Amino acid sequence: MNTTPTLALAAVLALAATGSALAQSQEYRRGYDQGYRDGVTAARNNAVDNSRFGPRYRIDRATYGVGNAVCDATPALRQRLPAPPGSALLVDNGLCGDPAPGTRKMLDVQYRCDNNRALRISLPESAPIELPCR
Repeated sequence: MNTTPTLALAAVLALAATGSALAQSQEYRRGYDQGYRDGVTAARNNAVDNSRFGPRYRIDRATYGVGNAVCDATPALRQRLPAPPGSALLVDNGLCGDPAPGTRKMLDVQYRCDNNRALRISLPESAPIELPCR
């Protein structure tokens, strides 16, 4: 029994599969690199483009607490707003911790809609976070 043609055919098929996998791998890498570049650009612009859910927000500054007992809620809001339809983001300790245990707190937000003029809003604890663009 001569197995040489069978081995040769197996070698050709293996080589063809390797080339195809390499092409797919290169395409994956190009897509990954583009996604990374897009993410870096968005981070530099301090804006998250969830425009399919509503206006594009730029959160300039957000603090949560009362008096001098506050924490920085800016990163949490930048990541979560605008929220997808049907989901509610509430003013609560999940934004950045509890800076004043046992005390009713406020969320103060300085923001812009679609990179327009600066707006400001204060929301009480447990309120839904809605940032009007007017």
